[in-house]
Amino acid sequence: MIKRGTISPRQVFFILIMLLTGIYILILPRHMVTMVGTDGWLVLLVGGLVSSLMLFFINRISRKFPGKTVVEFAPVVMGPFLGKILGGILVVYYTFLAAVSLRIFAEMLKSVLLSDTPRWVVVLALVALITWIVQNGLEDIARFTELLAPIILLLLIAALLGDLRYMEAIRLRPMFQTEPFSLLEGFISSLSYFGIIIVLLMLYPYVNAPKKLTITSLLALAFAVIITMGFFMGTVATFGIYETGRMAWPVIELVKMVRVGEFLERVESLFLSVWLSIAFINVSVLAFCSVSGWTQLINAENYRKLTYPIMPLPLILKSLAQRFIGCLRLIQVEFYLWFRYYANNTAFHICS
Repeated sequence: MIKRGTISPRQVFFILIMLLTGIYILILPRHMVTMVGTDGWLVLLVGGLVSSLMLFFINRISRKFPGKTVVEFAPVVMGPFLGKILGGILVVYYTFLAAVSLRIFAEMLKSVLLSDTPRWVVVLALVALITWIVQNGLEDIARFTELLAPIILLLLIAALLGDLRYMEAIRLRPMFQTEPFSLLEGFISSLSYFGIIIVLLMLYPYVNAPKKLTITSLLALAFAVIITMGFFMGTVATFGIYETGRMAWPVIELVKMVRVGEFLERVESLFLSVWLSIAFINVSVLAFCSVSGWTQLINAENYRKLTYPIMPLPLILKSLAQRFIGCLRLIQVEFYLWFRYYANNTAFHICS
């Protein structure tokens, strides 16, 4: 079995910030302005506040079952049948998140650094590297994160502060003009963005001082909310909502404008290195949660033996991820249009 009690609350703090800062931060401003315009900061803030309640609940229930992950204590809470189903759903969810993150990681790595390398070579190399680090255990991932995370956070903050002279507060107006249904859609999107905190259900038993995790995890969430809101507001204050909505990678365009005197330019190359480090940490943590979850779900004795048959699963899901995301997006849009049509008709009948 996987060794327990191998990481510290401080390492969990940095892991959660890297996960919550997110592999999607490059497109987050564009995604938000297309849904809620300048009110993106508001839905991010509300999504963070609701996620803090979820985080508090996760800490409370995990402390009631010390030394057990959600896959192990779910059958105790819900019964063997429903508990196994819930555990299986969460494990598949972790695997799918790892697949989506791997896809984005591989695409960006190929387009930025390895444009002439076949895509399958890039993907196989990443899977081999992640398999190796997952087999070494969560402790190695946590140490790697603890080493890089402070540097990454300083560079993220520096990249944001470097464009202050281009930002104008007037571009953040008008505020509070978004329709309620659009705000609801944006809130659900932000909640799903911060919903990755459920990985704590898998990491909790491996922490050597779990009593400190409530404050530590809440601080990590607060820090991540501030960073994501900062990049959203900074991008909109620099380019406006219309330009931000048309950009493929608005955060990269923001970082391109950073200049340090006349000798340091092309800071986006350094920022992309930072982002690739975040992506690698994200995929590694999610892959570990997936492998350890499958191990506990089938009651295997050694997770290392299962690493080889389980790690190809993200490869299979990676090819299906884009279609699946497209289907979910289509369902979301159809539901939104239906809900809006129904609400408008109901309002019309009430008024008449």
